[in-house]
Amino acid sequence: MLRNVVHEHGEVQVVLMDSMSYVSGDDRGHFVVAGSNGGPAAGRAGLRHGCLGVALNDAGIGKEASGITGIALLDEYGIIGVAVSHESAEISNAADMWDNGVVSHVNRTAAAAGFAEGDRLQDAILGYLRSAPGTGARR
Repeated sequence: MLRNVVHEHGEVQVVLMDSMSYVSGDDRGHFVVAGSNGGPAAGRAGLRHGCLGVALNDAGIGKEASGITGIALLDEYGIIGVAVSHESAEISNAADMWDNGVVSHVNRTAAAAGFAEGDRLQDAILGYLRSAPGTGARR
């Protein structure tokens, strides 16, 4: 199982993992990048464990793709959600998403936080953490 902290900003971490099924209470207030496709279960995991934000690998099959479904669910609770599509980057896991990923879809919460389609995932997350008030402490 991949579980790797790749960045820390104050008390907020960016955590890479193979699947949202590995999200735990340790991820409260952190930004999780998960290599598996999302879906409602992924959205519920991010919500249940109080993640600051979630980036999901999207199968690249359009509006009904599972990653998009997962980030839409997060929107209802004000959690940042982005999907990274195979059409926008050669990705297969969270490490590839972090190193090479390009955002293909954003939920309303992510858009309001400054994330946009076409952003390089790593730059978008790090830019958000540097500029967002309150990201230096867990919520």
